[in-house]
Amino acid sequence: MSLVTPWQGSDKALFGGNVKYTNAHNGYIAEGTQPDRSTWFWITDRELRFRDDGKHYDYPSKSLFGVEIPHGLSYVGEPDPPPVIPAGTLVRVSLARWWKPPNADESCPLRCFVQLSGWF
Repeated sequence: MSLVTPWQGSDKALFGGNVKYTNAHNGYIAEGTQPDRSTWFWITDRELRFRDDGKHYDYPSKSLFGVEIPHGLSYVGEPDPPPVIPAGTLVRVSLARWWKPPNADESCPLRCFVQLSGWF
């Protein structure tokens, strides 16, 4: 039997620390910073709250000025999402397909968004 060691801690533990965030606070990996895997498990150190948009879970992160800025993970799971996933929960995270906005200019790199698809 093979066991995996999940990432643990803040969202900085995800995908080699290469997750960036859009202006809408949603996590992605930029082209050129591809991690060694596209799916893994994470034990979060903070609770994840389901965003009012009905599409994302937010990891609370603090800015340099102490202001809480949510870092969003798209929710793509099957069961109805609970409003809160408690800290210490094992969650499954993955990367979506490579994409860029249809109206983006050529200098905009491809990106793949970080997704949360389950919890255990």
